[in-house]
Amino acid sequence: QDRVQVLGRGMEAQLRIPPEYSFVSRRHAEVWLKNRAAWIRDIGSKTGTQINGVKLEPLKEYQISLGDRIVLSGLEMQVVGSLDGYDDVA
Repeated sequence: QDRVQVLGRGMEAQLRIPPEYSFVSRRHAEVWLKNRAAWIRDIGSKTGTQINGVKLEPLKEYQISLGDRIVLSGLEMQVVGSLDGYDDVA
């Protein structure tokens, strides 16, 4: 089982978004590796998640790749770097 990490503003989120981004949910999305690929799932956020301008269906898994733009309610991030160091992300 691959380690799932929560992306959000909450204290329990492993990938924490600063509190000033109040439109991002406390538990907004999850990311993980599976079969040497990176995946993301919106976990029922109030304002949604997008990949490259396409809104994700809540609770559905989507593969993400280097260069993809991930938007959490207006906070835009980009997938950069190698997947090799994933286990070191805290």
